Amino acid sequence: AEVEEIREIFHKEAETMNYFNSPNIVRFYGICIHQIGDNTVFFIVMEYCDLGSLSYVLQSERPLSWKERVQMSLDAARGLYRLHQTEETNKLHCCLNSTRFLVDKGLVVKLGGLDLARTETSIRRNIHKKQVGRMMPYASPQQLNDINYPYDKACEVYSFGIVLWEIASRKVPFKDITDEALDKKVREEQYREPLPDDCPKDLRELIDECRSFDPIERPTIGAIVDRLANIMQTLNE
Repeated sequence: AEVEEIREIFHKEAETMNYFNSPNIVRFYGICIHQIGDNTVFFIVMEYCDLGSLSYVLQSERPLSWKERVQMSLDAARGLYRLHQTEETNKLHCCLNSTRFLVDKGLVVKLGGLDLARTETSIRRNIHKKQVGRMMPYASPQQLNDINYPYDKACEVYSFGIVLWEIASRKVPFKDITDEALDKKVREEQYREPLPDDCPKDLRELIDECRSFDPIERPTIGAIVDRLANIMQTLNE
């Protein structure tokens, strides 16, 4: 019964991934179910991205101009926008961080990890403290304040704001801060890690808005895409 349940979940998530066709979402090719006696092994066959995770690229020695960083941010935003604009009930990634984005040749950023995506209704029942712990630097102040806070698009935009900060700064978020100290700084002090001095003004403002303490002040992913496209256009002039 457990294998059948896993098989059903696996098929549903495979269908979810197959639904998305975007140059900024990792392409899904198929699933493989291999049974040997009582043991069942499940594989997902997905697009290979040459440069690895976004986190890996940002922590590497590879030089990245502001134009490249803005384009990477725009790619990432377009992938998330495609996810948020599904025709079904609002779809969320729910596990958004810089390891969930992959980078292909030409520095094209693609959203991956959609096997962990859930609808808003199911994720509200499945947020656990341990998950928030793993995702602590990406958890919104509201999630840190209340473990039962309903995960929504504003929470996801906060997480994405941390990813944008990583692209701009090329640093690991809250690297040398314990979970307890992070919780206090973000919730009580409304602390935001500083951006580089040479960060373009429009980009700085956008990243700070995504990391706003008040969820109402955070832009939608559609607005983020538009603003990043405008910043890119300005840099190209």
